[in-house]
Amino acid sequence: MFTIQLGRRKKVLTMISFCLIVVCTLIRTNMVSFADAGSGASQKPLPEAEELICPQKGAPVFKVSNNGGREVVQSGSFQAADGQKLIIEVAADLTGGNVDLFLFSPSGKEERLTFGSSDITKTIELSEGTWAYNATGFFESGNITINGTTESSQ
Repeated sequence: MFTIQLGRRKKVLTMISFCLIVVCTLIRTNMVSFADAGSGASQKPLPEAEELICPQKGAPVFKVSNNGGREVVQSGSFQAADGQKLIIEVAADLTGGNVDLFLFSPSGKEERLTFGSSDITKTIELSEGTWAYNATGFFESGNITINGTTESSQ
């Protein structure tokens, strides 16, 4: 029998959660295919890309929240058109930890944002295509809400 110290356990759980989120996002955004996975695997085709592109102003594309818990583990994706901006608004009062938001552009470029105990607004220029995001974090107390909306830069 062995014992894992609480600090190490938290780091291990965080790393496992992050790895699972990345794999799920890659599958969801069709960066990984199950074409050769055998007879038990299936993959739904994506709807037409034109139907998924975010409207020109104020369209919500994601909302991340701890919902009263002491952790955040969420991933997803959204479509964007050239010339749009992603407005990220964060309301947070976390203690004893933080939440990392990873954004992955259609070309695979990664941007990492870390949120803790302050309210922040950040604007990111978007390129056309599927954007993926992963949010993960553990903390002792507090609440966090991360809202992502798009708007046209024109």
